[in-house]
Order: sequence, then C-alpha cells, then structure tokens
Amino acid sequence: MTDPNATEPGSDEKKDDAVASDAPATDAAAPAAVPDASTLPEMPAEATLVAEGSVPAPRPDRELEEAPRLLRNAAWVLVGGALIPFTGATPFMDGGQGWMSFGVAKGVALLGCFVLAMSVYERLAKPVPYGLNALAKIRLVPRPEPGKKPKNAIVGLLQSAPTALHWFGLILVVVGALLPLFDPDIASLMADWDPESNTAPPASVGKAIGEVMVLLLGGCTLAHIFAYKKGGAFSPLYPFAFLGPAIMSLLTLAGHFFLDAKINFVSLLGSGVVGVAAAMGVHTIVVAMIQAKKEGDAKREAALEARRAARKSRGGGKGGGKSGGKGGARPGSSRSKRSS
Repeated sequence: MTDPNATEPGSDEKKDDAVASDAPATDAAAPAAVPDASTLPEMPAEATLVAEGSVPAPRPDRELEEAPRLLRNAAWVLVGGALIPFTGATPFMDGGQGWMSFGVAKGVALLGCFVLAMSVYERLAKPVPYGLNALAKIRLVPRPEPGKKPKNAIVGLLQSAPTALHWFGLILVVVGALLPLFDPDIASLMADWDPESNTAPPASVGKAIGEVMVLLLGGCTLAHIFAYKKGGAFSPLYPFAFLGPAIMSLLTLAGHFFLDAKINFVSLLGSGVVGVAAAMGVHTIVVAMIQAKKEGDAKREAALEARRAARKSRGGGKGGGKSGGKGGARPGSSRSKRSS
C-alpha cells in the first residue's frame, strides 16, 4: 500500500522549477522601484529644469565673430552719442526746458531695451535676474511645440512676445518714443520761432522723437547681440539701420553751419559721436559681406572636396573590380594561349 500523504519522487524538484520559471515573469511585471531622491547625485549649478521635466545641457556663450563684435561696439558708441541731446542741446541746457523729451523719454526707452535684453533668459528657461523673474513667469501665449510652425502670422507675432516681461519691455519702448508728443515745453520753445526765417528751430517734436529713435536703435542692437551671444540668430538688418543716424548727424551738422542756428559744444559733440557710431555700423556691413563670402567659399570648397573624394572612392572600387575580373586569363583566350 502506498501512503496517500506521500509525495511522488521528483515532485519537489518540479515545484522548484515551476517557481523558478515564474520568477522572471513576476519581476518583469512588477513596477520599477523609485530611487530615493536623497541618494541621487547633485545637479550642476548651471543646469535648469524646464517645463517638460528634462535637464538641458549648459550651453556656453557663443564666441562673437568680427562683424557682430564691431556692431556691438558701434551700438555702445551710438547709445553714448544719443544720450547727448545732439539736436536739442540749446533748450536742454538753457532754462532747463525739454527735460521730458530729451531726458525722461530717453531713460524710459533705454529701460525698455534693457528689459527686452533680459527676456533672453526666459527663452533659455533660466531665472531672469534683477527681480524680473516674476514677470517672466506670467505666460500670455502657450509655449510653441518643437518643430511646429504657428498657425498664422498673428500667432507667430504673439509667440515672439509670449510673457508679461516681453510686453513690459515693448510698452516701455513705445512710451519712450511717444513721450515727446506730450511735452508742454516743446510748444513754448516753438512759440517764438518763425518758420519762414532762415533759422533752425530751437527744438521740435520731430527732433526729440528722432533722438529717442536713435537711442532705441543702439539699445535694441545691444539686446540683439546679447541674444545672438546666447545662441540666437544674427540679423543683417541692424547694420543697415545705422544709415538713419548717419543722415541725422549730417543734417544736424548742416543746420549748425549753414543755418542761423545757435552753435554750442554739447550739440556738436553729440552729433560727432553719433556720426562716428553710424560710420562704424555701416562699416560692419562691409565686414559682414566679406565674412559671408569667405564662409560661402569655404562651404563650396568643402562640398567640392567631398564630391571629389566620393567620386575617387567609387572609381577606385570599380577599377579594382574590373582589374580583378580581367586579371585572371580565361580558358581558350588569346592570353592563355600566349602564356602556354
């Protein structure tokens, strides 16, 4: 008789094998353990978590080429010249009139350029310094998806200024440019001027707005170069825009020497500095064209060299195959007969 409680021989080994075969499936189905955050290595100081949760590699600042470097120098000189009231120095210095148009308006416009330059940090998903990070966090337009074009031009325009920080900078720029329209001193300075006389006006809204626009050109150029240094694209339109200050400087100097205008050292100094800055900006156009030609020639030569190398490799392969096929004498051929 056999004991009903007795196990069959080899049954224990079968159970162990079954458990062993089921173990990998159980482990595979189990969720992966989440590591303790305290045991993870510390992130580098320059790394920043973006909205998608990934960690971008720290991008070093771009080394400026000759043309952007010259344009940046020209922009700094232009800002310095535009801060001097080169078309309205007389009302600015005599009697203290014209402060709103030739002082406050320029300060507001320059502040707007600075805010626009700081908005570059928002594009890089980095904290914006100088207490402006709160405005950068207020997003007015959803972040565009990578590789997806905007639906229309309006959406693309809004995506170029997606946060409250961008709009704050733009508002400051517009307010600075239009502030001379609301300056009461301009009207009082123009009251005693006769338009039919051969004299230059002491001040005008057009002159004040022109000076602010020259300052905005210098400030926006500096912001553009800052964005380019952080990885943005370079626009060749900025050097061409320096033609405007060149014309303004020439007209101002012509008004001093050919019209009955009150010549003073401050106005002449400002006009001269603006003219030098404009010449530096225009010179950048020539440098950029020469640099673009050199880069184009280098790319063309590299492409030709690559085609030559590819053609040579294809020709060498075919030549080797043909010589290998013809190298052995076929039976009954004239070569085999001569060799025999």
